[in-house]
Amino acid sequence: MPLNELPIELVQRIMDHMSGEDLILSLYNVCKRLNDIINVYPRYQTLTSLNFSRKNLDAQKFQQLAKFLETNSTITSMSFMHNRIGSEGAKYLATILEKNTAITELYFSHENIGEDGAKHLANVLKTNTTLTNLTLESDNIGSKGAYSLAQALRINRTLTDLNLERNRIGNTGARHFARALNQNTGSDILIIMPSHINTQYSSDEIELINRVHARFPNNEPTRFLFFYTNQSPYSNFYPSKITENGIEFHSTEQYMMYHKAKLFKDEEIADAILHAATPGKCRGLGRRVKNFEADIWWNNRTRIVSEGNYLKFTQNATLKDLLLNQQDTPFVEASPSDAIWGVGLAENDPLIQQRSTWKGLNLMGYLLTDIVHRLRDTITKDDAQD
Repeated sequence: MPLNELPIELVQRIMDHMSGEDLILSLYNVCKRLNDIINVYPRYQTLTSLNFSRKNLDAQKFQQLAKFLETNSTITSMSFMHNRIGSEGAKYLATILEKNTAITELYFSHENIGEDGAKHLANVLKTNTTLTNLTLESDNIGSKGAYSLAQALRINRTLTDLNLERNRIGNTGARHFARALNQNTGSDILIIMPSHINTQYSSDEIELINRVHARFPNNEPTRFLFFYTNQSPYSNFYPSKITENGIEFHSTEQYMMYHKAKLFKDEEIADAILHAATPGKCRGLGRRVKNFEADIWWNNRTRIVSEGNYLKFTQNATLKDLLLNQQDTPFVEASPSDAIWGVGLAENDPLIQQRSTWKGLNLMGYLLTDIVHRLRDTITKDDAQD
């Protein structure tokens, strides 16, 4: 006799030996009678979590499961891992989150949803007000998928934990999240990313990057001006006298390291830096600053270097003209060894042509571009007053 024709008591006895996951995958939506039996089955009514890991789900099977989950009001936590759901299945997952108002925790790992799947989820996160914990681990979302999710976080006020480990989002993806969280002041979210990614942006650095990109169409430049080596006038090692409060510096590198030492109240090293003859010696001394704290330096480094370079390009007419005569193109420090002030790539590396493939933050390039914009704005304002 078919299962759907058995007495209710016998069907429920069979259900007693099935997991909640198998019950739903095997029996739900087979026929209306089985659905009615499941709906009044006591154990089903108390289900609050489901684990569909390694259930051989593909997008089609997941679509059937989604029909059940869309209207369920008891399940608050779900896990999906090592299936074959993909980006198509992520679309159905987005539908679940759009209609279900009970789910607060979702673990979605090794499902290869890609950037398209991340985009589906991002669209629903803009309106979802119940999900608080989301794990997208090893889902291959990349930097473009990170961008989509970051746009959602500019709006979402509910999510508190987002795990994005092993997704190849890179420093570019990390920057997308940093900018989004800087704009969403109502969010208090913890984002877990790969440990090798530098996500330590200060609020000043986030503001700087946003300010620079706002000057370009669609907030995204299409070409760059690359610089590197000590011979470049844009380098901190380039000889250029700077005067501040009666103190003379031979380069912005000396200026930066002196103020780094002063920041941590290391007067001995600060004095030694003032007497150092070359930028290289200044850098070496700067690495010996006592009482150094990374968080404090991260919150002050860009301000210090920006102030030094502003003095450099306003106190030297030749350098100022050189800076202002450049076309409206953002600067990029093509340093293959510096992933903080530069992009971690050489100028001849094909990856340097796309910002999404940079391996560094390019803080030096951003602050130089910002100085150009500030100087041009001042000139425009002065011309208007004349």
